[in-house]
Amino acid sequence: MAFERRAPDAILSATEQTGAVTVIDEDPDDSGTDFLTASENNVDTDCRVSFASPTGNPTAGNDLQEFKIQVREFDTGQTGTPEGRIELWEDGSLVRAGTNVNITTQDQVISFLWNATELGTADGSLVECKFVGTRSGGGPTARNTTELGAVEWNVEYSTGVTLTPSPVTAAWSVVAPTVVIGAVTISPAPVTATLSVVAPTVAAGLVTLTPAPVVAVWSVVTATIFVPGEGGVVVLKGRMEMGIRGLSL
Repeated sequence: MAFERRAPDAILSATEQTGAVTVIDEDPDDSGTDFLTASENNVDTDCRVSFASPTGNPTAGNDLQEFKIQVREFDTGQTGTPEGRIELWEDGSLVRAGTNVNITTQDQVISFLWNATELGTADGSLVECKFVGTRSGGGPTARNTTELGAVEWNVEYSTGVTLTPSPVTAAWSVVAPTVVIGAVTISPAPVTATLSVVAPTVAAGLVTLTPAPVVAVWSVVTATIFVPGEGGVVVLKGRMEMGIRGLSL
């Protein structure tokens, strides 16, 4: 969670409160001496303001959000005591009104606590604050009213990130591969055969030729065929044998 102060960025409506929004955008706890002004002491007053959107969604919870204002009575010389209250509004509509309190000084700070669940728009972008002042009435020496000096919204907001994934639908499809045979070159090793004949051995009455043994080379070639197919490559392996099985003289 995090906290920030939001000053009003516009006056949306006002009754018997004359002045610009810059008059009331200070911190109520450390405000100047400038106030919106009423025309006289025997009038009701009100002022509704808006705010820039908070950095994050206002945190839901009892009394976690606060409006705070500075207000004064119009004339301390009058014997009557005016009243004032703070109201939570959203996008031009009343959400909830606070309780009236007596306004008895020239520098009075009052507050109003509320819950973000009361909002219709969770990001707080449509939050408004309204101050309503009620005159005291009575005779000429009792008549008194209120004037607004500063407004703020003390926001507690969420800094977390909420991820809402969309549903994922996955389908696996397995099909028979299509075999495409490309050109394959097989180069067998050469076969080498050597025949040796030696001088005969002479025996009485008989001549015997005893040839040297035939030396034969048997060549084995292993071929690997790479066949492209859907979803990958199929590898086919085989063996080719070439040679001379036997030789006699």
